Amino acid sequence: MKLYYADKDFMELQEATRDISYEASEDNAGKYKAAFEGLQQSGTSDLISLWEKVQLLSVAFADGEVTLDIHLPDEARLGADGELMALDSLQKTMFQFDEVKSIELLVDGKKLETLMGHADLLHPMTRE
Repeated sequence: MKLYYADKDFMELQEATRDISYEASEDNAGKYKAAFEGLQQSGTSDLISLWEKVQLLSVAFADGEVTLDIHLPDEARLGADGELMALDSLQKTMFQFDEVKSIELLVDGKKLETLMGHADLLHPMTRE
């Protein structure tokens, strides 16, 4: 699986390929949960996880849409550039799966206008 992290200078996204394992399920939610959890740990000091301190509450998949419900503690918040990179890394990771047409990102079960106060958060984010 391809996962995306910030480079050590926090200037751009870097792609990393990782093997992940997950329990197969009818809705594939386990695959998307494993992908998100992969984003939370880069496994190297050369890459920085943009999602490390975010808590994943739930994952669901239906009709081509992955719904991720997260909790965003204060220590997980990033500046404007970090927020944009985090959203980009999430989209690049999830849209590598052909069956994923959109991503609904909820914070504590709510559709917020922004993830961390800087960039507009689309509901849902769709494949470009």
